[in-house]
Amino acid sequence: MLATHLDPNTDLASRKPETIDKSVAWIMTELGLQSGDNLLDLGCGPGLYASRFARLGVRVTGVDYSRRSIDYARENAKIHDLDITYHYQNYLELEDENLYDSAVLIFGDYCVLKLEDRKKLLANVHRALRPDGLFVLDVTTPQLRHHQGDKCSWYVADAGFWRPTLHLVLENGFAYPEEKIFLDQYIVIEGDGRLTIYRNWFQDFDREMIVNELENGDFQVQSLWSDLTGTPYEESSEWMGVIAHRKP
Repeated sequence: MLATHLDPNTDLASRKPETIDKSVAWIMTELGLQSGDNLLDLGCGPGLYASRFARLGVRVTGVDYSRRSIDYARENAKIHDLDITYHYQNYLELEDENLYDSAVLIFGDYCVLKLEDRKKLLANVHRALRPDGLFVLDVTTPQLRHHQGDKCSWYVADAGFWRPTLHLVLENGFAYPEEKIFLDQYIVIEGDGRLTIYRNWFQDFDREMIVNELENGDFQVQSLWSDLTGTPYEESSEWMGVIAHRKP
């Protein structure tokens, strides 16, 4: 996973560097972030966004539940003398209070959480932000599934994302349009016959769903976008970028 995050030629785990650059620049401008402001980067991974914000003078706290990613991020911050604090922690257990001017949750992390966990996350972010704080996130829409179609394929690899040795991968996608839920399933069969099944569930959102859910979490949606680089929102968008204001 760490190698995939750091691969500049793929956006399987993190977006490509040029997109990350555009997102950070746009978020800085749109939120009016200034040098010395405090930013919470949830699901920060190896610090690809955090390091860019820090180079612009923002004081960043990154939270992620991948030990290898956090270790890499800490070492990178130390090498480049960046003002970033990293925590190896599940952000569903975050207890910070009234510390941050803004918080970000980027690349659809919100979509993989079940409803109860999304409620918990919103409560944690609300508590962690200062009274006028802003929360930035992006979510997928059903249009993305229409574009991608249901997966039904297989491939063999000598090494890759799933295993460092020879393995077969069977991919399937299952759509539940009434609930706007999608399942990606991967069956990985190793050379010795061992079989492992991975299932990734995604909650897609339309405009009304995300606005209502954030409202119920004591956030007021300030603006919607087609991405986090400033592309105006359209109903046909495959992604939604959201900027929400913390309610008192």
